[in-house]
Amino acid sequence: MTIMTLTDELIRCGIKENSSIIHFGAGHKNGQFLVDMYNSFKSNSISPNYVGVEAEESKVKSTIDLLLKNEVPSVYQNITNISMQDYIVDNNHQYDHAIITGIFDKSLYGETQFQFIHSIINELFKFVNESVLFTYNSSDHQEETYNIHYMNGYVQSNYSRYSVVRINEHEYLYCINKYYLPYNNI
Repeated sequence: MTIMTLTDELIRCGIKENSSIIHFGAGHKNGQFLVDMYNSFKSNSISPNYVGVEAEESKVKSTIDLLLKNEVPSVYQNITNISMQDYIVDNNHQYDHAIITGIFDKSLYGETQFQFIHSIINELFKFVNESVLFTYNSSDHQEETYNIHYMNGYVQSNYSRYSVVRINEHEYLYCINKYYLPYNNI
């Protein structure tokens, strides 16, 4: 039996050769996520056009240090130190996929957390052509109103083209595909 990793699942969600990726939370797991992603993409002959965004300056430094130590190519070192919200407001590029790692793990906005997630995904779909992928770690928060059951219900009630994969006991990957409506404006 083959065990799928988080980065293997990213590929299964549609990331392929020359995909353009905007990644929010680029310092996730202190850079180890990026090292794992690079290794998985390399073993699958995938060379994406990558841009990383990380709000915490210390995580940017530790991530780049880890990438250099592991001889990860400079394309993955394209990490901007800015908040996700500021990047979304100032962005003028189109991407195939958006990856969000670690950001939705914590309930930063209390009762409006799902409104925050919904507004972020909707804003991303203004400049993302294929999918928004995000991680959710259910062990970080087991609040009554922000747990895996509510997250699944939120996704199911708001998006028609999605998949959810359990990576390990507490970690999930959500892949929300952009919905295309056939529309003729005559």
